[in-house]
Amino acid sequence: ASSLSLSTVRFYGMATRKTPAGLLEIVAIEAHNLKGKDFTGRMNADCRVTLGNLTVSTEQHDEAWGNFPTWGQSWTFNVPEGISSVGIACYDLNAKPEELIGSNSAVSLEPVFQNARHEEWVELYDKTANVCGSVHLLMGFRATGAPPTPAPAPQAPPQPVPPSPPVALS
Repeated sequence: ASSLSLSTVRFYGMATRKTPAGLLEIVAIEAHNLKGKDFTGRMNADCRVTLGNLTVSTEQHDEAWGNFPTWGQSWTFNVPEGISSVGIACYDLNAKPEELIGSNSAVSLEPVFQNARHEEWVELYDKTANVCGSVHLLMGFRATGAPPTPAPAPQAPPQPVPPSPPVALS
């Protein structure tokens, strides 16, 4: 039995796993090989994570060419039952209006539901379905109602050393 209390449900005759509710932490660490959209290739990239109707974004990356941005930004989501994926997108904030670099709307949460922690490089796709970079994500999950990680057992306090018997002086 899984500690996440996943149960099997029937959907159009197929057995599927019901996704658990809980707390999901996602860290957008960095991106590699983002494809610049303008003729200079320069960009100030941000990363956006979408879970259900909620979208959050990193601070923009302002360094040099921006094809290898680093963010290290994290968010914690309260995930309702039934959510099984998140969307990831990177935008060039230099472009006016901001321009989509690439996205992946179906990043599965199944590995993090099963293992409580998951790290992966997610490929991004442009509007013509070509790979246009990847985003490094770290995810952690704790099911609602799951017991918290127990604290270490307290150690017994040090015992006093009994005084030694008096020494007779002669």
